[in-house]
Amino acid sequence: MATERCDCGGSLDRGFLFTTNEGVNMPVSWVEGEVDRSRLTGNVKVKKRTRLPVVALRCQNCGALDLGAPAQ
Repeated sequence: MATERCDCGGSLDRGFLFTTNEGVNMPVSWVEGEVDRSRLTGNVKVKKRTRLPVVALRCQNCGALDLGAPAQ
């Protein structure tokens, strides 16, 4: 990945976000469409939807985050 710049002119470092689900570290994903919850469990339905990993870039200068979900 080429070095990218923040609006303030600082360099961006690539990183990632994660979440914990029942003690398991999980990557954060972008999921297409609106939130649709199961009436029975309340869980968000994600089967048969496009899911892309979230990429996080952090500015070395000001700490700003730039989040994206590029197509694989």
